[in-house]
Amino acid sequence: VYSNNAGIMTGNGKCRFADLWSFRVNAVDFLATIPNAGLEVDLSCSPYNRLSLGADVRYRWNYRSNPTDYLMNVAEVRPELKYWWRGSSVSRFAWYGGIYGEAGSYKYKLGKSRNGKDGDMYGAGISAGFSRPLYQYRRCALDLEVGMSAGFLSTRFDSYSYNDDNAYIVNQDASKDWHVLPYPVLAQLRVALVLRSMSVDAKYRKVSERRLARRQERRMRD
Repeated sequence: VYSNNAGIMTGNGKCRFADLWSFRVNAVDFLATIPNAGLEVDLSCSPYNRLSLGADVRYRWNYRSNPTDYLMNVAEVRPELKYWWRGSSVSRFAWYGGIYGEAGSYKYKLGKSRNGKDGDMYGAGISAGFSRPLYQYRRCALDLEVGMSAGFLSTRFDSYSYNDDNAYIVNQDASKDWHVLPYPVLAQLRVALVLRSMSVDAKYRKVSERRLARRQERRMRD
């Protein structure tokens, strides 16, 4: 049974329910002044588990009633399924690849002479990155996670401006109904601090001897 100094594995090799969960905040979004939080859970208590399911929420919305020439609002939720592995049994880096979906709304305006956009969007794509331990405390651990997500985006928006009387005007000619962008987009850059009761240093390490034997047999047959 693999265990760390905190003794977080139980006698039967399974982790506790609390050890399945992690909480994170993305420093990149905070630098862009967008509050955010993420929650993630391993899909099994087994020490052989490699899958986790999580979701990030980003929310910044200014409800000001007065017209403004500069505005950046976003409300978004992003579920993500990850598969974890390590380059070697002694590596402290746990790598992941995954798939994500996203849904949200946005409203922004970047200057008095520019039209704003007020819309909704859906997207999906792939993600990749790594996590490694930073600090191990007595009852919890702080890890670092670095990654990125990219995929395709479907969106609709109203193009808007203000007239001389500060009335909100929708520019129908510049507005667009639902459409898929013809190119992949960078959906997220993640440099996150992750709080766990079980550090990533103790996760995603154990490999089933039975699976290794079957894999070796297949290689020998080939």
